Amino acid sequence: MQRRIHAGLKALMKEPFKARSSADIKPLKDTKPQKHRLRIGDYRIIYCVESDNVKVIELFKREREYR
Repeated sequence: MQRRIHAGLKALMKEPFKARSSADIKPLKDTKPQKHRLRIGDYRIIYCVESDNVKVIELFKREREYR
C-alpha cells in the first residue's frame, strides 16, 4: 500500500486536478481554499494547490468521515 500511495502522490505532482487511472481525484465541495481528494484503495489524501505547490493536508483510512 505504501508503494501505491507514493505512486499516487507522484502522479498528483504531474497533474493535481485531472482524474485518471493512476489518480482518482475529486474536488471537495464548499472548501476555501479549494481542496481535493485523492483516493488510493481504502486511503484518502486531502490536498490543496497553492501556486505551483501541492500541499497535503491529511492522509487517512476511509473508515473515518471527511472533515
